[in-house]
Amino acid sequence: MGRISGGVQSKNEQFSLLVKRARKRAVLKTILISAGTSFVFHCLIRREFPGHREKGWKRC
Repeated sequence: MGRISGGVQSKNEQFSLLVKRARKRAVLKTILISAGTSFVFHCLIRREFPGHREKGWKRC
């Protein structure tokens, strides 16, 4: 592999940093979405089956 000039190298580093940040955001988003959907799912289960009780889901 040939040597990359300083300017291109710094640009590539900036790009990789941006990609890493975007991935972090995406991961956080997916975690939040999955948590929200599971929360809603639990609420629906509680409403459908009143006998199905779990600690921590009393707000529903």
